[in-house]
Amino acid sequence: MGLLDAFNSPEMALAAGLLGGGNFGQALGRGMAASQAMQMSEQERKLREAQAQEYASRAQQHQDQQRAAQAQSQRDAQFQSALQQGATPSQLAQYFPEKVDLLKKLAEAPNFGRQAVARTAEVEGPNGAKMIRQLDQYGQPVSEDMAGYVAPQGVNLGNKYVFAKPVAGQSLEMGMSPSERDASARGWAGNSIAQQRLAMEQAQAGQPKPQFHEGQWITPPTAQNPQGTVTPAQGFVKQPGEAAKKQLSGIEALNGSINEYVSELGDWNKAKMLSPDARAAMGTKYNNMMLQAKEAYNLGVLNGPDYKILTSIVADPTSASSVLLSNDAMKKQATELSRIMGTVAKATRGAGANAETTSGAGKTPVATGMYNGRKVIKYSDGSTEYAN
Repeated sequence: MGLLDAFNSPEMALAAGLLGGGNFGQALGRGMAASQAMQMSEQERKLREAQAQEYASRAQQHQDQQRAAQAQSQRDAQFQSALQQGATPSQLAQYFPEKVDLLKKLAEAPNFGRQAVARTAEVEGPNGAKMIRQLDQYGQPVSEDMAGYVAPQGVNLGNKYVFAKPVAGQSLEMGMSPSERDASARGWAGNSIAQQRLAMEQAQAGQPKPQFHEGQWITPPTAQNPQGTVTPAQGFVKQPGEAAKKQLSGIEALNGSINEYVSELGDWNKAKMLSPDARAAMGTKYNNMMLQAKEAYNLGVLNGPDYKILTSIVADPTSASSVLLSNDAMKKQATELSRIMGTVAKATRGAGANAETTSGAGKTPVATGMYNGRKVIKYSDGSTEYAN
């Protein structure tokens, strides 16, 4: 407010009217008229100033709105360009947070009109196969049945252990374990010897009966045959000794422990190496397999070097050195050990038969005796024959 603004006030106009002369009523009328005129003039001035400020404010607001609209138009153009270039909704949400609601709708657009899966059920499909059926909240199928995953299961076929997926109507050929094969061989050998005995007795009716001794038919001397005869028994297989039986039993036990180890290895992973319980369970299966392998290899007391040899054949899954090995690689190691033991078992069982068919070269006499009045020699390979 300026120094001279006081003279332009309504109060000064009233005072000037009162001092203008004439009677008091006239002076008062002139003063009040002048004061009212001054007040109206002041109100008009303030109104004009308010209107001017409002116009300026509206103009500024309009400019701000234009700039904001221009900026938003540029953001929309950038958003559309990013969409056309194949940016994912998650990537766009990082740069355009104001578009999150729109991006959610775009992400859900492919599923628009589709039924939501409320639960799944296992059903039987063609040929008895396992299928998965998707159902909505009302129990109606949402889509066609999908093939379900069926975990392979270990199957002991007697002579080998395989993993197969259970399938309706599937049949697997069974084999015989080493002990069953030995029992079958002994049974057939006994049957063959009985048939040979009957045939020889029928052919030599009235003559001394041939005697079976360690894989040979021995006919005592007669007047017609002073030397007698020694005939190898057909199909005879020499039974393995105690050491060989122990090794065969160890091989059979090893195959069982290999099957248990491979089954335990099915869900083994690196995370379980950090679990003491999981490590203990796997260690039990692995160490049992190693002990059975010791028996199968006839190693005797399992010392440091022998154990190192065995771990080089099948790695210890609980060892830090096996971290880089896959489960398939360790399964192949165990399967290879089973294959090797099968070969060893076959060679061990065939040792007796080979001894019976090997020529006399390299065998040495270990005992002599008399049989039906004739001298008989027993050799180191278990065979016998007359001395003359």
